[in-house]
Amino acid sequence: MDEELEIFFTPLSHINAVSNTDATQKVYSESLPIITEYSTKLSQNLEIYKVYKEIDKNESASLNYEQNRVLELNIEHFEHSGAHLDDATKARLQEINIRKSELSNNFSQNLLDATNAYEYIIDKKKM
Repeated sequence: MDEELEIFFTPLSHINAVSNTDATQKVYSESLPIITEYSTKLSQNLEIYKVYKEIDKNESASLNYEQNRVLELNIEHFEHSGAHLDDATKARLQEINIRKSELSNNFSQNLLDATNAYEYIIDKKKM
């Protein structure tokens, strides 16, 4: 599912950043809260977090350095995303993540609009 999401969103994100139109901006803006909500819920999934912790507890001795590092980073990611928090706090964090993505998008769009609107007019020819 993540790969399909990437296939959809990566090109849209790129187009939106470098050569957007009203139509691409609309699709991007409408997609952003949905994708942010999905990403937040996935990264706060307590069951997946518990599985990683269980693997760490029971199998880390049999894993090589790289495997242990991937495991460690995934556990860290879930902890930083709030997987271990209560439901009310998770919901609040999701609201914050969605608002943050909207503000970031608005800032980027304003910057792109200002860049696109900029004109430097030379009305005198230098002699």
